[in-house]
Amino acid sequence: MELPYFKYHPNPISTGSIVPSAEVCPVCGESRGFVYDGIPYGSNELEHICPWCIADGTAHEKFGVEFTDTEGVGGYGRWEKVPTKLIEEVAFRTPGFDSWQQEH
Repeated sequence: MELPYFKYHPNPISTGSIVPSAEVCPVCGESRGFVYDGIPYGSNELEHICPWCIADGTAHEKFGVEFTDTEGVGGYGRWEKVPTKLIEEVAFRTPGFDSWQQEH
């Protein structure tokens, strides 16, 4: 099965955000061979979310999780205003990544 494409994180396997796994996704209940290697922001500590539930927004819709801080998209107000649709795509439908200074 081909992984979904993420416009703002085009190769999440190379960054280590998406990894091969036999774990069952807590969102869709399926084992699809790949999972998000992180814990998204939210009141539920969900692990092993499949990339498909991230890409189609199901993880966010079902559990209210974010993969990137919405305020961080746009530099916490220091940059030009970022359109809401773009913020939602990055925060709710794109796998995040580990870094030592968040998105910077």
